[in-house]
Amino acid sequence: MGRHMSEEMSHSSDITSKEASDGLVLEDERPTSDLQSWHTLPLDAVYTHLSTSPTGLSNHDLPARLAEYGPNTLTPTPPIRWYHILLRQLRDTMNWIFFGLGAAGFALGDPVTGGLLCGLSVLNVYLSFSQEAAAERTLAALKALSSPTCTVLRDGMIPVVVGTEEVVPGDVLVLKAGDKVAADVRLMEVSGLLVDEALLTGEAVSVKKKVGMVKEDEALGDRVNMAYASTTVVKGRGKGVVVATGMKTEVGKIAKTLNESTKQEESTQIQKSLWKMYLGLLATSIVFGLTVLAVNKFRVPYDVGLYALTAALSVLPAGLTTVLTVTLVLGGKEMTRQRAVVRRLKCLETLGAVNIIFSDKTGTLTQARMTVVRVWVPEIGVYTISSGRIGVIKNGGTEEEEVNPHMPLEPSLERFIQCCALCNTTNVTEMLSPSDKNTIPDKKALADPTILKPLPTGSPTETALASLASTFNSSKPTLESMGWTIVHEHHFDSTLKRMSVLVRDPAGCLHVFTKGAAESVLPLCTGDGRMDENRVLDEVEGCAARGLRVMVMGWKVWKGNDEEVREEVESGLQVVGCCGIYDPPRPETKYAIQQAHQAGISVHMLTGDHLSTAITIAKEIALLPPSYNPTAGNSNTTHMTTTGPLFDALTDEEIDALPSLPLIVARCTPETKVRMIRASKRRGYISAMTGDGINDSPSLQIAHVGIAMGQSGSDVAKQSSDMILTDDNFDTIIKAIAEGRRIYRNIQRFLLYYWIGLGACALVVMGNLWIKDPQGSPVSPISTLEMVYLYIIMSPPAASLSTQPAARTLMSEPPRPATESLFNKDIVMDFGFYTFVMTCLLLGSFYTALFVEGGVQSVKCDENFDEGCRGLYRARATLLCVFSLVLMVQAIHVRSKGLQWMNKRGLKATWDDRVWMSSFVVVVTTLVVVTMVESIARVMGMAPISWEWGLVWASVLFFVLAGEVYKSVKREPREGDVIEMGV
Repeated sequence: MGRHMSEEMSHSSDITSKEASDGLVLEDERPTSDLQSWHTLPLDAVYTHLSTSPTGLSNHDLPARLAEYGPNTLTPTPPIRWYHILLRQLRDTMNWIFFGLGAAGFALGDPVTGGLLCGLSVLNVYLSFSQEAAAERTLAALKALSSPTCTVLRDGMIPVVVGTEEVVPGDVLVLKAGDKVAADVRLMEVSGLLVDEALLTGEAVSVKKKVGMVKEDEALGDRVNMAYASTTVVKGRGKGVVVATGMKTEVGKIAKTLNESTKQEESTQIQKSLWKMYLGLLATSIVFGLTVLAVNKFRVPYDVGLYALTAALSVLPAGLTTVLTVTLVLGGKEMTRQRAVVRRLKCLETLGAVNIIFSDKTGTLTQARMTVVRVWVPEIGVYTISSGRIGVIKNGGTEEEEVNPHMPLEPSLERFIQCCALCNTTNVTEMLSPSDKNTIPDKKALADPTILKPLPTGSPTETALASLASTFNSSKPTLESMGWTIVHEHHFDSTLKRMSVLVRDPAGCLHVFTKGAAESVLPLCTGDGRMDENRVLDEVEGCAARGLRVMVMGWKVWKGNDEEVREEVESGLQVVGCCGIYDPPRPETKYAIQQAHQAGISVHMLTGDHLSTAITIAKEIALLPPSYNPTAGNSNTTHMTTTGPLFDALTDEEIDALPSLPLIVARCTPETKVRMIRASKRRGYISAMTGDGINDSPSLQIAHVGIAMGQSGSDVAKQSSDMILTDDNFDTIIKAIAEGRRIYRNIQRFLLYYWIGLGACALVVMGNLWIKDPQGSPVSPISTLEMVYLYIIMSPPAASLSTQPAARTLMSEPPRPATESLFNKDIVMDFGFYTFVMTCLLLGSFYTALFVEGGVQSVKCDENFDEGCRGLYRARATLLCVFSLVLMVQAIHVRSKGLQWMNKRGLKATWDDRVWMSSFVVVVTTLVVVTMVESIARVMGMAPISWEWGLVWASVLFFVLAGEVYKSVKREPREGDVIEMGV
């Protein structure tokens, strides 16, 4: 198989013959694809039946196998088809209201108004349909990006990360703690493998897995040599050959018997709030219509009926919820472009309010490119490794001597390197040098560094140790080729913080190698040759003070049998040395943290590393001040750093009494992370938490925004998260928060613009009930067709507001309070001011034009064109022009927020806004047409205007100046302020 397996696996051939003789199964009895007897077969029979091997499949086998077995997915929920989206739009209450109003127009004898209202309903259905169809496609793409992955062996033991849907029978699946098992597998290698099978069996106790065969009639939960799809690896690691995928798996059987309904994503708080407001506006619309009818004593002649229709239309926000949903989806798409995959849309609205981040160190704040730079061997001295050069300062010496790693090693250093190589789960793939690609080396050639180049893959820490061993020509494959055999492995435990292996040397002698944190390994070193513990601790502290991750190695000769009792194996060790591993900070981390602080966001490092290491890295990335000294005793800084055990020893009351939560928590456990998040919630913080392991799931779930690592994260962590970082980079978190703020700000802009327009329209329509014709019937200041026109021209500027880029000052502002309403005090003030000014201008221009032209001198002005109503018609045209143009100006006022835009920078930004400029040109052009072409103006209930254009542009200019004065009074511009229009 290319590497030695556990002892259980090595005994599988003996078990095979015995079980076969007991009548369990013969090797030539091969299961069909429908039989579920894989647990009874010897591994050789499994390989034969599936035409595979322990080294996995080759890539050229995959197309045929995918064609034969299909993708590794359960029968999916039926995709959302185009007609599903269409039906959703047809069920929308707002569309039916517009259709009903159109029908009322037909009933009143006005086919043009009725047809246009029905056309507006159809147009709204079409636009909503097209937008939601695009949103569904985007969501499908986002789900594909966040779909689970797994590791398989391909092309001869090379581990490859693939999507779970690509796994086929015959693949060799690599399992580790935190993984969701991608398919049903027959285990071929295990090391402390524990699997949670509660999903299938209901048993809360995890199952310890083994390799040997089991009986035919064993219950599902007792088939210890099998791992089943959708179960979770709790501890340990292993490998298994895939025997069933998709609906052929055990979980697939369950899926067949269930009638599962699609679980829709929960609406965001904004969506819930707007839905309530939506219902309130519908009720207001009905009240307005009834009010108009009541003023006319519920007599419904043609003109009054149209007035009631107009009043009802004046407060209806067509397409509001659709645009909001699309805004969130497009925001999620933009975040994906910045390497943050959103799993739940609700986190988009929460991100903008995040004011505290709890981040891991390794791989998130640092590069996860660990390199051993310092090795201490007690009997020799200190080795330093830099840029391929190795030097040593021997005990008692001061001069560094260069070391040739290809020369025979001193026994004490050799033992240290053997521990690095063998007490290691890294998969070391030996790659042929370019000149020998067509050569297949034998085992002896593995020791020749000129032929093969070791390529370790695995966790960053273990990869660093494996690379060090390879530098000294002692990689795991090299040692195995010389006769070293791993007998048993005690996997790394996040609580114990160490790992041990029991190995047999070429002479048959058993050895124990242990590696781990100093505080975990040193208490076990009580054997012969024990050295002064302080000497070791001095070296450990020295490494940690340099910002290095420290690993201590222990060793002993094992004189017992091949027992698996961890406590006995890991006792009486001798220290063989320690090493310092450097993981440099990401270049962008320091700026990202400074940006977070500028944005009012507190950043905290929760790490499993030594406190000294964490402090050194924290200083490099500006998380702690350069002058910070934890031993100085300054009361202002002593609470900044602590360790997990010290923090966990505090009661909740003592934690709440701290001046602030610690910025650094070293030697942190998953339980510590949970307590930190709960403590932050008690202080009113909105938290974001990063995590990658299965034990991080609780903290990811209770944080307001759980962020999983896409590269190093386990499947369980990803499924517990709200967002996945595809690059595991802290800087991406800051970009995601900025994007969350941008989305929230744009939603506020879009809604404010919409409500100002609707508010002014409603006040104008309802404020003119006192204007009546000679018969005493109220006369509408806006015709129904004008209302339809306003709906159409409002949409482009509103849509552009929802997609505005972030302002330069966005991350210089503090986070919004978590309890802040969507319509905060600032928004309410803007709504009140602009609605009041707009309403006054609309009414003022309407009344001026109306009374200059003689008022309303005839009746039934909307039923037939009458010269006695020309004053009303010209007043309506004037009002429509003023309304349309001030709405365009209002879009700029809202977009620029509290900053003035009538300056060189602001005008340039307006000119560069293509959507706004295009909308402005269209609006002005259409206004000229509908108000100057007699036939079109008549249809819309208007008449051409002349001198009124001066009134129109004067009103627009006044609105511009009023807004600029309002902003200058309301907010004093600060130095460095820029306009918020994408510049």
